[in-house]
Amino acid sequence: MIQVQRSGLHLITTEDITEQVLQGIESTAARYDAMLQNAPYLIHLFQNSIRTTYCAPGTKSYERLMKREKIYICACWQNYKRIKFD
Repeated sequence: MIQVQRSGLHLITTEDITEQVLQGIESTAARYDAMLQNAPYLIHLFQNSIRTTYCAPGTKSYERLMKREKIYICACWQNYKRIKFD
């Protein structure tokens, strides 16, 4: 908090955007899963790990988002220090 005060930043608002992130993940994961189906056999060996990387539905990382154990927050800050232009 001290660093924020020193920087001159003031928090204006925050918003939980986890639901929008989940919607994006579902769309993207469907595309990535289709690509995985056409991947070489060697890639299939790591399929679960790869799907976890992009939080595909059915993975523990996706479930953490669904249960709100992990969330995404968007924050808007305003800089109260004067901005110097050269």
